[in-house]
Amino acid sequence: MEDKLVPKESREVLRAVMEFAVSLCEKLADGYQPSDLSDLVQSLLFDSVYRDAITGSEEIGDELAKIDEEQIAELFVELVSYAPRFVKAFKKK
Repeated sequence: MEDKLVPKESREVLRAVMEFAVSLCEKLADGYQPSDLSDLVQSLLFDSVYRDAITGSEEIGDELAKIDEEQIAELFVELVSYAPRFVKAFKKK
C-alpha cells in the first residue's frame, strides 16, 4: 500500500496566502497609510510563515497530484479557520 502524502507544503502555502490576505485587510481597514506597504514587505521578508511556504514549495505538484478527499477536507478546514480573522479585520475600527 502506498503511503499517503500529507499535504504539508500545500498547507504551508495556504497558510502563507491566508496570513498575507488577513494582514492586508487589517492594514487597509483604516485606509491606506504609507507605512502599510513597508510593514507588509517586512513581514514577507522576515516572517517564518512565508519562509516555510517557499521552502519545499516544489513538492506541491506531487502533493496535489496524489491528494485525496480527506486531505482536501483538511485544507478546507484550514482555509475556513481564517474566516473569523477576516470578519474582525473588516469591522470598522
